[in-house]
Amino acid sequence: SGVRGNCSGVRRNNIGVRGDYSGIRGNNAGVRGDHPGIRGNNAGVRGDHSGIRGNNTGFRGNCSGVRRNNIGVRGDYSGIRGNNTGVRGNYPGNGRENSRFGGNNRSRK
Repeated sequence: SGVRGNCSGVRRNNIGVRGDYSGIRGNNAGVRGDHPGIRGNNAGVRGDHSGIRGNNTGFRGNCSGVRRNNIGVRGDYSGIRGNNTGVRGNYPGNGRENSRFGGNNRSRK
């Protein structure tokens, strides 16, 4: 949990200032908090690319993965079976709801 706190190991907590690349089942709640591991939580300021079954609720929150919730300010390109309820919220995937501003491509195949 140092100032940068990069590359934490398995089942660790990475809550450093940057906190990049947390390990499997770890929590990455740093200021940037990019690329958390499997089943991790990415709730950082940017919070891009959260891991499998993680929550991406960061400020931008782009490109969430499988079965995610992407409720960031932009929230573009949420993953399969996720909800994309961001301010822009464009391009929802399979089984999505795009209920905020813009709301384009609700039935993209």
